[in-house]
Amino acid sequence: MSGKRNKKVKKRARVIAVNIIRITVIAVIIAAAAVFIWQKSRAVGPSGKNMIPVDLYFRDAATLEWKTETRQIKDSQQSDIVAAVLDELVKGPKSSGLLASAAPEFSPIEITRIVPDSGAAAGKYIAELSFPDAYNDAPPAEQSDCVCSIVWSLTGLDFIDGARFFSGGQELFKNSDGDSVLNRDNVALAPATENVKSSVSVTLYFADEAGMGLVAETRDIERDMSQPLETYIINAMIAGPATDGLVRLIPKDTKVSTYRDNSTCFVDLSSEFLNNMKSEPTTERLAVASIVNALIDNNYKSYKIYQVQILINGDKATTSDNGVDLSMPFERIDDAMLDSATETDAAATP
Repeated sequence: MSGKRNKKVKKRARVIAVNIIRITVIAVIIAAAAVFIWQKSRAVGPSGKNMIPVDLYFRDAATLEWKTETRQIKDSQQSDIVAAVLDELVKGPKSSGLLASAAPEFSPIEITRIVPDSGAAAGKYIAELSFPDAYNDAPPAEQSDCVCSIVWSLTGLDFIDGARFFSGGQELFKNSDGDSVLNRDNVALAPATENVKSSVSVTLYFADEAGMGLVAETRDIERDMSQPLETYIINAMIAGPATDGLVRLIPKDTKVSTYRDNSTCFVDLSSEFLNNMKSEPTTERLAVASIVNALIDNNYKSYKIYQVQILINGDKATTSDNGVDLSMPFERIDDAMLDSATETDAAATP
C-alpha cells in the first residue's frame, strides 16, 4: 500500500511541477509580449533612447491655415520635453509648404518653471515661459502666431494643460479675472488674412573691387516666415551689394534653399553656383566664405550656427573645378576677411 501511495504522490508531484512550468512559460510569454507591444508603441531614436511623437503647429504657406508637422522627441524629464518642443518650433518646419511660427530672434524662449495646474487633475501642469525683449518689438501678427503655435504644440503633450508667458519680467495676456494661462480653450487657431512681412537687420558679405577679400555690408531686409532667414540672407547676397565699390560673388542665377540640423546649416545651391562662377579659385573661395561667414555671423543667441555645409542640387559635392573642397562642413573662414575698417553700412533695401 505504501508503495502505491508513494507512486501516486510522485505522480501528483510531477503533474504539479509540469503545471508550474507551463504557468511560468505562459507568464514569460505574456510578459515578453507586453514589453514588445510597449516598445512598438514608442519610437526608438538612433541613440537607443525612447522617443515620443509631438505635433508642432505651423501655418500653410498657400492657405495660411494651421497645419501640424510631427516630430520625434526624446522621452525625458518634463522640462526637457518642453524645451525640446520649443527648440523644434524655433528651428521651423521641415516642409517647404509651411511657415515658421517662432522666429529665431524670439529665442531663447526660457522655461521659468513648470507648475501643477491647480484647477485640473493630478499630473497636469502649466508651463511658464519667458520671451526675450525682441518679442516685444515684433509685429503683432508674428507675436500672435508664435504664441498660438507654442500653446497648441505644448498642450498636445499629455502633461501640459496650458502656458503662461512673460517678457521683461512682466506677465503677458492677463485677463480681467487676473488669469493669464493660455490653452486650447482661449487660444483659437484663427486663419490669417495675409503673410505679414517684417524688416530685420543682417550682415552680408561681398568682395572688394580688387577681389582680395570680403567686406561686410549691414542692411535691413524684408522677410516673412515663408522661408528660413538664412535663405533670405543668401538671396540678398545673390541680388548684389547696395554699396559702391563692392562686388557680388555668388552668380546671379543661382537658386538656393536652406535648412538646419542642430548647429549646422545646410545650403543647397543650384549647379549655376559652380557652372557660372569665374574660373578663378580665389573668387570661388570668397563666394563660399561669404555664405559661410554671413550665416554664422547672423546668429540669434541660442539659435547658433557653427558650421555650414554646401550642397549642390541636393548632394554633397567633393572638390570643385577650381580646387575648393566642398565635401565637409565649413566653420567661419576668418582669413577671407579684409580689415574690419572697410566694413560699410547700406541703406535699407527690401
